[in-house]
Amino acid sequence: MNVEPYETLSWPSTAFLKSLQGINDNGVKVEEEEEEEEEEEEESVLDGLVKTVLSQNTTEVNSQRAFLNLKSAFPTWENVLAAESKFVENAIRCGGLAPTKAACIRNLLSSLMEKKGRLCLEHLRDLSVAEIKAELSHFKGIGAQDSNISVNDIIMQVY
Repeated sequence: MNVEPYETLSWPSTAFLKSLQGINDNGVKVEEEEEEEEEEEEESVLDGLVKTVLSQNTTEVNSQRAFLNLKSAFPTWENVLAAESKFVENAIRCGGLAPTKAACIRNLLSSLMEKKGRLCLEHLRDLSVAEIKAELSHFKGIGAQDSNISVNDIIMQVY
């Protein structure tokens, strides 16, 4: 027996109260629905590597905020590469070590453009773990820990 509380009152309705709590008509929190939709979108390998760089020596919340700020200020990696370092630093400042991380990201993008002619690392998905680590080790500022984290992320996305 499903009885609405205060059924004699017309306002506020149960549906209205649920909407304030972020619950849809199916009883699922709207936030959870949005998170599931976001998870379905596959992250690019380059996005994952930049996130790894931004996660160094900071909290997860700050590194995520830094990445969102970076992508908001510079929607494409070409924009990041073309921007002055100080603007990239300002975008990621909340993640800490902004000058170092900005230089690393810009060096990564510059090297990638020079070697591959485009800003894309999707070819790493087809390589073995050893080949991925070897490829990533060529980028200045990408250490063994970054390579290991990125390899794990790439493997998780492939399988």
